[in-house]
Amino acid sequence: MICRIYFINMADEVADEVNLWVEKQTNRLIKQLLPPNSVNNLTWLIFANAIYFKGAWLEKFNRSSTVDADFHLLDGSTITVPVMTNGKTQFVCQYDGFKVLQLLYLQGEDHREFAMYFYLPDEKDGLPSLVDKSIDNKG
Repeated sequence: MICRIYFINMADEVADEVNLWVEKQTNRLIKQLLPPNSVNNLTWLIFANAIYFKGAWLEKFNRSSTVDADFHLLDGSTITVPVMTNGKTQFVCQYDGFKVLQLLYLQGEDHREFAMYFYLPDEKDGLPSLVDKSIDNKG
């Protein structure tokens, strides 16, 4: 029960401690895992882990090809963000309601291949249904 007392009496300090740990483990790439007021008297446990992967893209993006484009947030609003682009053909699979983009990382000395996959819903507000579809397919 000692930990529970910290969540009740020192919630902000606990969140700061977790955020500092994550910031250190990710070489300052993630600075605020827990937003303000996310730890409170209802919090029982915080389980945190950090993975720092420093990879290089197989096909580098040219900074001069970055363009500003609309990005749709979950709350329905739109913001303008810088988007990496290139004129090359990308590996994209088309599914019912979404696409998957694969970007390869440069192969390391041990010859393992790594890739990042981006799941792109067809609808601008389609992320929640894509997540639901993923959860439904697990069971």
